[in-house]
Amino acid sequence: MTIVLNSSISLALSLFLYVIGQKLVHNIRFLKRALIPGPVIGGLLFSILHWVLRSLQLAQFRIDTTWQIPAMSVFFASVGLSIAFQRKTKLGPRAMKYWLLCAMVIFGQNLLGVGLAVLLGIAPFLGVLAGSASMVGGHGLAVSVGPTAEALGIAGAQAVAVATATFGLIAGAFLGGPTARNLIEHLPIPNPPKNAHSAPLPSNASKAGSSENPSSMTKKTLVSHALLFAGLYTLSSLSVPLLESWFPGLQIPASVLSMILGLAAGAVLRQNPFFSLHQGTTEWYQNASLAIFLSMASMSLALWELAALALPIFLILLAQCVFTVTFSMKVTFPFMGGDYNAAVMASGMIGHALGATPTALANMETIVEQHGPAQDAFLLVPLGGGFLGDLINVPVVLFLLNFLL
Repeated sequence: MTIVLNSSISLALSLFLYVIGQKLVHNIRFLKRALIPGPVIGGLLFSILHWVLRSLQLAQFRIDTTWQIPAMSVFFASVGLSIAFQRKTKLGPRAMKYWLLCAMVIFGQNLLGVGLAVLLGIAPFLGVLAGSASMVGGHGLAVSVGPTAEALGIAGAQAVAVATATFGLIAGAFLGGPTARNLIEHLPIPNPPKNAHSAPLPSNASKAGSSENPSSMTKKTLVSHALLFAGLYTLSSLSVPLLESWFPGLQIPASVLSMILGLAAGAVLRQNPFFSLHQGTTEWYQNASLAIFLSMASMSLALWELAALALPIFLILLAQCVFTVTFSMKVTFPFMGGDYNAAVMASGMIGHALGATPTALANMETIVEQHGPAQDAFLLVPLGGGFLGDLINVPVVLFLLNFLL
């Protein structure tokens, strides 16, 4: 029996699972200490239920995830808009440092994947599929490369691509929080103040937003910001096909373009406050959209595809987890300053280097909810792990596809 969940039911279910996940995180000490995002917990519980029902041939769900991309775009736009509330800092050098670290992870994952594939006696390119193609690239790049690899003679490449990307998404969500907690507990200085999500408002914050209390919201701010986010999402969605027609071969996800547009809008509003940008409302939309995206992404995971992974691929994936976590702790953390902000970035790197950029941001959001603001982490990580990371990862994967096959 197939149960069809339309877009409205899927949205309602994702919100219900988010609430369930948050309750479990707050009431189960292990989950709270592990800093695992609530939406991931709730979504995974549904995925496990789906797997059991499907295995017993009792029922299976067909889930409409239409709201997933708009939610992700709104989230990225809100991250971009947050520049209006940031103190003036020089992000350029730190952004280049983080981008360099992302490049090192990409090359390291592929070197490890191909090397282990050769040692285990499987096709070398399967090591790339279990490397940066699915880890850093996520489902998007993995699914786009899988059919090509199959056409060139790698049997089962498409199934491996989807399964490894799913494994990475789960691993990134479950490993990022505990790693950051370990780093934070060994910091020589106290954590920043709790109950804050971003850097304190600068002295000229009224130029970028309203003079209201940042924690307050009104119907007016909710409606006005909804219109702002709808405009940014619409503009990004319309711009993607236009850019692709101008620059054939260029692929920019609407979500990443939303963040770029959000950055531009935030910078403009910071200098020319013709729109009353409200920090509390912006953060509310940021949290709500991230919860919807993560819950919907987690509840639609096909966990039975993970069970079909052959032992060599599974061993490669375990090695990728060890490598990425070790790199984040021993290289990213000290290279980015060795402080609380660097610990949050290390958690973010694990999220996007194993799963996806929204996973990275969810990891960091969970941390700052308990430990306090993380300065520029929410700008550096999505830029380095998203569009800028793809500028390196996509050419590398395509080169290896042609070189190894």
